[in-house]
Amino acid sequence: MLSLSSPKSSADLVKEYFHTQGLKTQDLPKYISFKDYFSVEINEQKYVVAVNNWKHKTVNLPSIESFYQFLSSQKGKEFAGGLFITHKGYSETVKFFLKANSDKEIVLGLLENKVTTQKKDEININWLYPLDYSIKKKDKPNNNSVQLGVFACKGGVGKTTIIAHLGLLLSELGYSVLLIDEDPERHLKRILDSFLKTSKSLNLKCINADELELEKKNYDFMLYDYPPSLSINSIYSVNNLHYCLVPINLSPLALGLEAEIIHKTFNYINQLNSSVKILALINNEIDSNHPTSKNLKQELKKALKPYPKAHLLPFSIRHSSHLYYWGKSNILNGVGRQSNAYQDFLALADYLIKLLNLEEN
Repeated sequence: MLSLSSPKSSADLVKEYFHTQGLKTQDLPKYISFKDYFSVEINEQKYVVAVNNWKHKTVNLPSIESFYQFLSSQKGKEFAGGLFITHKGYSETVKFFLKANSDKEIVLGLLENKVTTQKKDEININWLYPLDYSIKKKDKPNNNSVQLGVFACKGGVGKTTIIAHLGLLLSELGYSVLLIDEDPERHLKRILDSFLKTSKSLNLKCINADELELEKKNYDFMLYDYPPSLSINSIYSVNNLHYCLVPINLSPLALGLEAEIIHKTFNYINQLNSSVKILALINNEIDSNHPTSKNLKQELKKALKPYPKAHLLPFSIRHSSHLYYWGKSNILNGVGRQSNAYQDFLALADYLIKLLNLEEN
């Protein structure tokens, strides 16, 4: 029990909780770059503890990803596992990420700090372990689906690769997904047909654009794969989009000679659907920390200023060889789940799930 006369941080409350359980805590050396990290000894093994101070926000993937990367580092290997504790909760993609990366034991906890009638704090941690990976969606109207198209006035930027991985991942997370192949060459349909035949449990369907009128089922996500040049029917479907995802390859050419393509894409989308929100996504990024990449991102943000409904997503799809195959090297299978690209697609899925309002922010 704590006195309210000396306010304490969330990390102090967690330490106090451990002490009441008879557990020993220890501050970590300064080489740990995270503020509220310490260790706790449980059954003669040391666990690193991360405490998040957010009281009204759920923890999203980047925070857990940083924790996982630390536990995977040389300095993190001295710990048996990690305990991540916060006040509000965790997004569904956090739990899915931990399930897919089970080589590091990370236990999630919810810190409850209630004031009792005796004007004292009652501290408790609700441990989410064993982790519940079931997807519990909120009830919603059947017509409340997110319609998103992937489009750019240029080929070879990764539109089909992005929508295929995104659709499969969203379906693995428990959402119903309809993929609509608007490209006359049917690249998306050919890629996924053989894959879907062996994964019938997924709640995902891929159809050609001319089959859309026959589709009666309601889906959480309707994702359109557009070719660089739109047909009359494709132009009609753009009118129904809520969001348009525009992949951009970050290179000097993309913001130099190809800057015209970016503006042409944005202007074209706005002409067809003035209410659609444009989500610019950097694809196939090689090194986000390279000075050239940082400078190019700043230039890209300037290029987006004339478009008030265009937004640069706060994450990129990093380069990975696993994006080029649909067999055992796929990012959704085996070692592919350990790739940077897999984690980036989880972040993109997490972003779209929030747009669907199926979980608390």
